[in-house]
Amino acid sequence: MKRLLSNLKSVLILTLTNLLILTSIMAQSPQKMSYQAVVRDGDQKLVIDKTIGVKISILYGTHNGEAHYVEEQVLRTNANGLITMEVGVGNSLRGTMESIEWSKGQYFIRTDIDPSGGSDYTISGVSQLLSVPYAFYAETASKLLDDNSRHGCGQWARPWRSEGNNCIDDDIHYIGTKNDADLVFKTVEIERMRLTTEGVLVVDSFQLDSETAAGFVLISDAEGRASWADPLSIAGLEGPTGPTGLTGATGPTGPTGNDGTAGNDGATGPTGPTGNDGTAGNDGATGPTGPTGDDGAAGNDGATGPTGPTGDDGAAGNDGATGPTGPTGDDGAAGNDGATGPTGPTGNDGAAGNDGATGPTGPTGP
Repeated sequence: MKRLLSNLKSVLILTLTNLLILTSIMAQSPQKMSYQAVVRDGDQKLVIDKTIGVKISILYGTHNGEAHYVEEQVLRTNANGLITMEVGVGNSLRGTMESIEWSKGQYFIRTDIDPSGGSDYTISGVSQLLSVPYAFYAETASKLLDDNSRHGCGQWARPWRSEGNNCIDDDIHYIGTKNDADLVFKTVEIERMRLTTEGVLVVDSFQLDSETAAGFVLISDAEGRASWADPLSIAGLEGPTGPTGLTGATGPTGPTGNDGTAGNDGATGPTGPTGNDGTAGNDGATGPTGPTGDDGAAGNDGATGPTGPTGDDGAAGNDGATGPTGPTGDDGAAGNDGATGPTGPTGNDGAAGNDGATGPTGPTGP
């Protein structure tokens, strides 16, 4: 198994067979196509009876072009290493088969495979689609013919043309989008105008056909119909109210009137707030010295002053009494041996010792 996965990662050889049954051009073809591939490993051996994960991509233009449709399926190879599938019925990852414009150009089909049956695709193969998708293109033409016949044109109608069309039905013949996307107008690949999905028309600028209309503006009437108009012929809207003007100068004071009758005294008003302190006056003259007061309690001792200088030595005092004998000190180190003294006098003879043992008898003389 390990060898098989190693070979599959190195190379994939796909034999592609595209199958599609074409019916009458008037019939509706299903939005799917049969697809077969033979899977071989790097040693050219068939991968048989094995569940594999497959991702199919429809590429536009080239073998590595943009993917217009992508789907995934889980399939099992048969005894001949063959997988058979219907493209268009798998789990779609991008786009739909219906949205592919087969008439736009060349398309390629890419097959990615995960040999373990998951979505970790490690091997792939690409092949150009030849005749199969054009059955879908034929269906498009058939639908145009069939639609126009059903709406009573009495003739085979042509596809939608830029030079004009007959037998128009607003339900099926229009310029626009069916999905949730803006309608975009371009020239030389530059966007010039956009109609959003909310119906808002967005343009860079407007230009009138005639130079005589230069300076005109676009206006709309009460029913929403727009037209170009000379701005000088348009009555301007009432502007907003201007700001209030400045207050005028005060007029001269009128003549003083006669004094009226004195009124009754009003009630006493509340006491006003205390005034601020006045400026401090100059210091008065110094009064006489008062009598001396009683001594106060003794204060705490002051800090010890610095030591005074050492005085002269006094006269020697009398010897004190002899103190007790101190403990005996440790023995000092042994001194050197003294010189040898003179030999003393010879002592008296000691007492006679016991007789020694009898010696052996000597040899007999001649």
